[in-house]
Amino acid sequence: MKIAIVDDSDYDRKVLERLVRDYMDRHSISCTITCYSGGSAFLKSFAPGMFEVIFLDQLMGEMSGMDTARALRGRDTNAAIIFVTTEPGFALEGYSVQAMDYVIKPAAAGRVDPILTRLVQLHSPGHFIDVTENRMPRRIMLDDVRYVRSMGHFLNLHTDTEDIKTYMSMDSLLTQLQSMGEYGESSRGLRFQNCCRGYLVSLSHVKSLTDRDFLMDDGSLVPISRPKMREMRGAYAAWLFQKSRMPG
Repeated sequence: MKIAIVDDSDYDRKVLERLVRDYMDRHSISCTITCYSGGSAFLKSFAPGMFEVIFLDQLMGEMSGMDTARALRGRDTNAAIIFVTTEPGFALEGYSVQAMDYVIKPAAAGRVDPILTRLVQLHSPGHFIDVTENRMPRRIMLDDVRYVRSMGHFLNLHTDTEDIKTYMSMDSLLTQLQSMGEYGESSRGLRFQNCCRGYLVSLSHVKSLTDRDFLMDDGSLVPISRPKMREMRGAYAAWLFQKSRMPG
């Protein structure tokens, strides 16, 4: 992963660089990090596709982070922008340049690590699960799964093209999805949600939300249990919000 850190504070730059390197080392992820002391120096050497992720200080003396971001977006709409700021309120300005997220100074691993996890997931190949159907191994891309229904000791995976019945428990599937960062008991914004007893829905295939169900993009309905309705509304809103902040 190619990462840029733009900050006119030498101390803050080094702190953030150390946090990013520590994360990448812990997860055995190859990366290159290039540091810049200001927006002008960054833009002078920048070319489209040069970086996948750009950490950008908002309050730089020579050229503000917002002005740098606007100039950047004029050349590259795909790079993920993460603002680094001293005030949470400033982060709201990031919507105009499709900023993905923000970090409050002083940067800390508790804030930086989840952002890096999401970035790694976005830039990694599509996730998949290996299942067995009629004693034959199958590899199913998660992008293709609309929803899953538990039927006793079996799961019925409803995909874009077919329904696949496999001998697997829902708990086993959830464990796999959680290890890939696709599911979490209390995490909003994740793709797969346990919306009703025996049902798992992929929010990437949801067209809209009704009073009782998820309306899927193929016209099918996935039920939402009454106790989970508020949670699912929040999860779906968080998913849409996250998608709206993804560049490109």
